[in-house]
Amino acid sequence: MGIETSTGTTGGSGLSGGLLTSAFGAGMSATSAYTQAKNQQAALQAEAQVAENNATIAGWQADDALARGEIAANQALLKGAQVKGSQRAAFAANGVDLSVGSAQNILNDTDYLTLVDAAQLRDNAAREAWGYRQQARQYNDRATAARNGAGSISPWLAAGTSLLGSATSVASRWYQASARGG
Repeated sequence: MGIETSTGTTGGSGLSGGLLTSAFGAGMSATSAYTQAKNQQAALQAEAQVAENNATIAGWQADDALARGEIAANQALLKGAQVKGSQRAAFAANGVDLSVGSAQNILNDTDYLTLVDAAQLRDNAAREAWGYRQQARQYNDRATAARNGAGSISPWLAAGTSLLGSATSVASRWYQASARGG
């Protein structure tokens, strides 16, 4: 009922140093596989969190782009109104009738160009915001993929698979020890 070692037999159990080493190695391998799988899960969860944070930031950037576009459009409207006011004052100072002819055309053109400028600024802001929203979607897709990847990893399955893979070696050593009459 002893343990057989590489230097001799202490009894009849048939356990050799090689068998013990193999069994210990199998346990360590299973533990390592479990730890690696847990670390991989944690890394994917962290990657998902970073991607979600980036998506949130991209959403904020989109909102900021729209707000900046609206501010710029309002500034363009104010500037256009100032230009039109200066034009009206200059025409009036020179005794030009503002309701007819060239003066009216110039004032109408000023209104039109002011509105075009404001619309262009809003459109540019909307395009910039769209780009940020696309980035946010991509980040959310990455987060989903990382979470799905983390969910598909089973540390216990990894440990079990490693243990089963090592069981053949342990069984072979046990059989060899038993066959020697241990």
